[in-house]
Amino acid sequence: PTTLHCQLDGGEADPFAAAAAAAAAAAPDGTQPPTGPTMLEARNGERHADLVCSTAGVVRWTDRCGESRATHIAGSTKFAAVFYENGTLQLYTPAGRRAMPPLVLPGRPAFVSAADGRLIAVTGDCSLVVWELGTPGEEREVMRESVAPLLTGPRAAGPNAPPAPPMIGVRLAKCGSPIAQFADGHAYVFHSRLRSWARVADHSF
Repeated sequence: PTTLHCQLDGGEADPFAAAAAAAAAAAPDGTQPPTGPTMLEARNGERHADLVCSTAGVVRWTDRCGESRATHIAGSTKFAAVFYENGTLQLYTPAGRRAMPPLVLPGRPAFVSAADGRLIAVTGDCSLVVWELGTPGEEREVMRESVAPLLTGPRAAGPNAPPAPPMIGVRLAKCGSPIAQFADGHAYVFHSRLRSWARVADHSF
């Protein structure tokens, strides 16, 4: 898409807004900082992407990726993440600094989601990756699994069977486990101890 939008947070505890408030408080004219939701926008050009973070419509920070266009964005009160066509991921701090060099993913992203300090992504090679990004300097990968069994396993009953319903999204449950959702209403959660996908929603339940 030409533009992508994501709400990072809208509360008083939002560190994106807190960083903006601190900057405004230090301004010589004493301008009061605006209050409202903090948004991240990616504006794609022909071969680049311009990023704009704003609070209540007031621009807080900007950045540009001159190498590729953005395909997905996500974030929370603790970080912002931008995924690009060239298969890389750029992470940002609440103040708009690049948290680390671009990360190379196993494939182009298909679905992304963020919750609190965690970021989840499903890539084109069926990899599902979950990162813990809540504490700067202590970032780590907490899960890397495959969603291929959900796309080609028990759903593929034979060569004449209808195609499996497509995946429509992925998110993190409150317990921290990933949930994969499908167009037919089925949902699967990953059981970390058994290292298997469990169907937790279908037409019967």
